[in-house]
Amino acid sequence: MQISQSLQTFKFRAQQLFNKIRLPADPKSLAKPLAAAGLTFLLLILLFMWWWSRIPSLFDPAMIAQTQADTYQHEMVPGYVSTVTLKQLGETLLNKSGGYLRNDVLPPSVWMDNMPSWEFGVLTQIRDFTSAMQQDFSRSLPQFEDDPDLKQAAERFAFDSNSWMFPSSEREYRRAIRSLASYQSRLGTQDEDVASFTITTQALDSWLNTVAERLQDRLEKLSASHRPLQKAINQEHTPRYQIDNVFFETRGQLWALKHLLEAVQVDFAEVLSSNANELLSQMVMELEVSLRSLCSPIILNRHGFGLLSNHSLTLAFFVQRLQTDLALLRQELAQ
Repeated sequence: MQISQSLQTFKFRAQQLFNKIRLPADPKSLAKPLAAAGLTFLLLILLFMWWWSRIPSLFDPAMIAQTQADTYQHEMVPGYVSTVTLKQLGETLLNKSGGYLRNDVLPPSVWMDNMPSWEFGVLTQIRDFTSAMQQDFSRSLPQFEDDPDLKQAAERFAFDSNSWMFPSSEREYRRAIRSLASYQSRLGTQDEDVASFTITTQALDSWLNTVAERLQDRLEKLSASHRPLQKAINQEHTPRYQIDNVFFETRGQLWALKHLLEAVQVDFAEVLSSNANELLSQMVMELEVSLRSLCSPIILNRHGFGLLSNHSLTLAFFVQRLQTDLALLRQELAQ
């Protein structure tokens, strides 16, 4: 009986609410409000996509390292700037506008590809440099054991970049950053568990060899976007829909490389000749020029000497210049 009365009361209330809702006599009058709402939603989505596609600003590795040394009362020993720079690159990757987007599965970031490609470029250089610190910079002899913090950082940065949960990529990368922070603390303090950082031209050249391989890979992929060059270098043509991804992944690598070169220029100052130091400074300047803001909303890929630019070949020119300077730098280090 009580249930029947409750249902009757609910039905009565629902009828009253329905009677208060007055639908327009002409359904076409709903078209304008719905169109305005849809347009507003679309503009908000585009605004978010534009804001999240902004490339983070460049930073000064030496200045940030000095600030952290003063804050934590650390000594600016060799390797400190490189460690802080590597940690800053990881934090920038996770804390920039929109956060880490590469593993997102929801709109609007799932529709974006330029920024996720840029993120993967930065992550590639982070992984290479972390491995170099683990295998070359942190131990003076090959038979010595890996530093535990750097070993954990390398393993965690190597985690799948597209995992969105169980665990997420962000979680693993934050754990890697905490491992770097632990190494940084041990490196900057004179306690019993002090960390080591080897300053030799051989250790630096080992990492530079990896950089040279990455630059060669980027040069080939950028050149393969241009059909005449693609045939000349005997590379598979880059599909049109991937040209912007290749471009932004390269820019991500160059963005990270610029900071890492500045860091090693400080940490390896004792073993760098004047010519090597000058070559490093020249490479940093060329990287800054290659990272200037784009004046076009899309990546253009025109041919020959036409009216429109070819952004891929323009960036390939800077990569080739870097390769030349890098080869000269390695020759200087070998002397």
